[in-house]
Amino acid sequence: MSKTYIDIPSEVAEELYETEDETEDGEFHFVTTVEGDSGRWRQHHTMVLRRVKDDTFWGISYELGLTENCDSSYPWRGEWSDRPESVVATRLYPREVTTTEYRSEP
Repeated sequence: MSKTYIDIPSEVAEELYETEDETEDGEFHFVTTVEGDSGRWRQHHTMVLRRVKDDTFWGISYELGLTENCDSSYPWRGEWSDRPESVVATRLYPREVTTTEYRSEP
């Protein structure tokens, strides 16, 4: 069974966000940023990354504040404390699919 979450070092996540390129070691490539739901105060985004070694795609979610009094929230920077060691990325593709087939016995 493959993992659905991985930890990415905070420095790597921030580097990918700021440069929109690949990491120095070539492990991750920035793919795109997807805009998600939006409310009155915040807009949700997902940064999509490709892990080169197994050709899988991962997403890191963050929020942008839409008003001058609403701060943006980046998981790699930490909100009220020091920078976290790592951030959680969720597997986007390929996704595992479980198919259940029911058969009636004659």
